[in-house]
Amino acid sequence: MSTRAAADFPSAKLAMIEGMSGPFANAGAMVERNLRFGVERVNAKSGVKLADGVHLLQLVVLDGRGSSEASLVQLRAAIDDRIGFVMQGNSSAVAAALAGGCDRQAEYARARPARAASGIFVSTPTPACAWTCSPTRSRTTAR
Repeated sequence: MSTRAAADFPSAKLAMIEGMSGPFANAGAMVERNLRFGVERVNAKSGVKLADGVHLLQLVVLDGRGSSEASLVQLRAAIDDRIGFVMQGNSSAVAAALAGGCDRQAEYARARPARAASGIFVSTPTPACAWTCSPTRSRTTAR
């Protein structure tokens, strides 16, 4: 493993898709605040070690507006930005929609491996609603 500092590598991006506008924006702000706290703690301890070296974390906040449709648009934006870890915390309906989007991403990746993200992990507060998908898996895996 490289001994270069975290600042020498691009940040490891984490996407948060949450309702940041509308009637439940305060709940989205709470999730963001808690995730930022965690990101700051990890970065204060020099970031995370990955195969190519040490990286600082970067939280990318995407407004899903509390709707499944808008959240799927934001999932596509995260995938296009090559963000492999997506978090969502306030809606089981949105979590289910993101899991479906994750399945579609895996199908796309199998058909077009050179153009697809390598995989994506969708995390929710309920362990039964966390999904991992990659081009090598035939279906999303519920944990």
